[in-house]
Amino acid sequence: IDGIYILDKELCLPTGLDSGKEYTVEVHYSADRKERIYKAQLSADNSRMTIKKKIFDGKYTNIVKAKIIAQEKGKEKEILLSDNIQFVHIKRAIMPE
Repeated sequence: IDGIYILDKELCLPTGLDSGKEYTVEVHYSADRKERIYKAQLSADNSRMTIKKKIFDGKYTNIVKAKIIAQEKGKEKEILLSDNIQFVHIKRAIMPE
């Protein structure tokens, strides 16, 4: 899932995680010289994660460079889903009515 993604309201990305297990998925990134963690929402079968635009914290001119890590509940081992991913927000030219 490495790459550059435009994030309008929310973005769904594949995870490749096993269904039937419980995971937490965290997006690790820096903003305003602070390390931050955003918890992504997983689908019921763990096949997709949802990242919402609130990751930008209201500052839409920023590009968020991130690393995405999953961890199975009860296990210490981390699963690296992406270490080279970027989220970009663009303002809409025309606002919906």
